[in-house]
Amino acid sequence: IAAAAVLDDPQQTPSALDWLFEPGARRVGGGHIPATLVGEVDRDGVGNEASPSYSFIWMNLFRRCAAVLERCREHRDYDLHRDYPRLRRMYGAPHRLTALDRYTPRIGDTGRAGDPGLISVDLETTIEVFDRFGETWAAQLAHRLNGDSVDGMHTSVFDVEPEAVQGRIAEVVDRAGPLNLASANLNGYGLAMLRHGAGDGRRAAWIYYGRNTGHGHRDRLNYGIYYRGMDLLPEMGYPEYADGKWPKRAGWTINTISHNTVVVNQRGQDGSWVGRCRMFAASAGASVIEIGCDEVYPETSDYRRTLAWIDVSDSESYLVDMFRVAGGQDHVLSFHSGDGTVTAGGLDLQTQERGTYAGPDIPFGEHYDGEPDGSYRGSGFSYLRNVETQSRPSTGWWVDWELEDTWQTRIGDTAVHLRYHGLSPAGDVSLAYGEPPNNKPGNPKQFRYLLQRNQGQDLRSLFVGVVEPYSGDRRTLQSVARLDLAHEGAAAVRVCTAEGRTDTVLSSDDGETTVDLGDGLSVAARFAWIGREEDGATEILVVGGTRVRLPEGELTLVQAGYTGIVHDFARDEAGPTWLDVAVDLPVADLPTDGRLDGTELRVLGDSPRDTCYTIEGVTASEAGRCRLDLGDTTLVRGFVDDQAYDAGVLYDVAVGDGIEILSVLRCRVGSGGCEILSGNVDSAWRAKQA
Repeated sequence: IAAAAVLDDPQQTPSALDWLFEPGARRVGGGHIPATLVGEVDRDGVGNEASPSYSFIWMNLFRRCAAVLERCREHRDYDLHRDYPRLRRMYGAPHRLTALDRYTPRIGDTGRAGDPGLISVDLETTIEVFDRFGETWAAQLAHRLNGDSVDGMHTSVFDVEPEAVQGRIAEVVDRAGPLNLASANLNGYGLAMLRHGAGDGRRAAWIYYGRNTGHGHRDRLNYGIYYRGMDLLPEMGYPEYADGKWPKRAGWTINTISHNTVVVNQRGQDGSWVGRCRMFAASAGASVIEIGCDEVYPETSDYRRTLAWIDVSDSESYLVDMFRVAGGQDHVLSFHSGDGTVTAGGLDLQTQERGTYAGPDIPFGEHYDGEPDGSYRGSGFSYLRNVETQSRPSTGWWVDWELEDTWQTRIGDTAVHLRYHGLSPAGDVSLAYGEPPNNKPGNPKQFRYLLQRNQGQDLRSLFVGVVEPYSGDRRTLQSVARLDLAHEGAAAVRVCTAEGRTDTVLSSDDGETTVDLGDGLSVAARFAWIGREEDGATEILVVGGTRVRLPEGELTLVQAGYTGIVHDFARDEAGPTWLDVAVDLPVADLPTDGRLDGTELRVLGDSPRDTCYTIEGVTASEAGRCRLDLGDTTLVRGFVDDQAYDAGVLYDVAVGDGIEILSVLRCRVGSGGCEILSGNVDSAWRAKQA
């Protein structure tokens, strides 16, 4: 584009510009800009390289392309901003991934192991985006990046009034308020960020389920936590050498075993675009997400993680982690925190005198089960050394990391801890050391890994744990226990907080079956959190359910969710995106009173992409039908043929696909009855008669 503009030739410049937009693929055919911006950039505006570092390069380079094209208007009217809405979304993507105004998750080949820093979130670009499009988020972000001030802001020095942008940004912030990112699920990219708290009490948990190829790692369903300004579950970050020859890159740094996820059959995950969101609900005090990704291990019929992020106070939260795996003969749940002192309770660990986690006769770094280069797809177990193990420990053990402030980011003077409570039977539990890339300045020398392993034919594992961040000697949780349930596919934990609240958290495969949780509690739901205070007040979040029974009464929901059939959908890449849904009776018509706004919709089709979308509005179109407004997104997946654009485009939905919207209800039960805090479904509370 730059060459064409500089030539400024009436024959060569138009020809060069036309070539840029011709069909093709990398190194074949034309410049294939349309195929890249419509197919390889996802609907959230993230490039197809998994790693934020690499994916956001796309945004920066296309921004430059768009600017140069504007100087070629007399030759050709190519306008990336007008014709490719995903470019506009690309500008907004980097800040949507962030947490605590300090971190972009170190997914794939990104950054160092736990270091802070925002990637491609800068003041100059943000001001330019606001000046061009007037986006509210851009004004708020620019204000935040400039120290919550507009002083000194300006646009290009070639503008007539470069400082006029200050007043425009101040006006937006006064009207809309300062930047306050809520919890969000970026289904196109494959990242959910659960943001809780405010000020120095902000903390966040995230789970990644996007691309695990290219500059990505084999890390599907990996997660992280930010607390007290620190990254408590640091990623590997950029490998020593990002090539196809360095053994440690394929064997360890990008391999599944080095991440907080499950290894099946002693090999790394297969590659795919994205996992499938089954559930997402964010509310005051409690959020939950469930993601399934069995395609990364074809021998499994279930490979699914459920995370619940539960507040204990304005500054403290804990995480309930439930990972279901069905299929294969070997499951290893890998977990690690940062550099620090590690202690354990309830475990009688025996030292393995030599070798590695791969076995006492296998030395460190040996690729005993694959090629010693970039083609390696084995376990990576030989990169874990100094192994300690106990076979078949009783549940209820814990491992505690007292963390070093490696990157000098801690808020406050007291030490930060992270404690993992093990609540599942396991064939063995081990501790071992694994190291992040050791040629990156500042990286810790090693991390202590916790490994839970099950082996057997036609294996089914349900790994249940509670992850407790806390500061100093004041623990957040007083006790943690898993409940013994009679229902297969259901799991529950009971947590007593240090402040006296008793929490019960349930995850179930069957939202219609009532599960007895003891202590006078029973629930029929896909997910439920019940927090009972010492004064008798009870906090409740129920998702995909119909009933919560307490000793003092019963909460009933009219339905576990809404179902329907796609009757029509928006087919344009640009413009408002919507679905017309024929409601699948006997379920009642979808409400049009705003209750569904912000709720997640799941399309039950056969697209290889995740097909969950956020509802921004509902209008009744005719009897039994509704139009669902999905906001600024697209249903287009890419071109049918990248070599022939006139063959049309592919869609992520189709007429006849089913839809599912889970019921979500957040309420508080007390002496005055049941107070509904938020929800998308009708409910009723009936107190137990004295």
